[in-house]
Amino acid sequence: MGIETFIESMERRFADQIAATSALDPSAGEFETFPSQLHLNLAEALRASGIHNLYSHQSEAFEAIEKG
Repeated sequence: MGIETFIESMERRFADQIAATSALDPSAGEFETFPSQLHLNLAEALRASGIHNLYSHQSEAFEAIEKG
């Protein structure tokens, strides 16, 4: 299922709950290195899967969780 098909199915399913929609132009992702507090086993598993950085919003979420 492509993203367009997925979006259309969600719009149909939740039509009575959607007040507005909009489309944004694509933009390049912002990446950050793994936080030093990230468990070594998790970092190694991510690297083994081809993931060598986090998106900035993922890093921000990790930091927020670490702060409680």
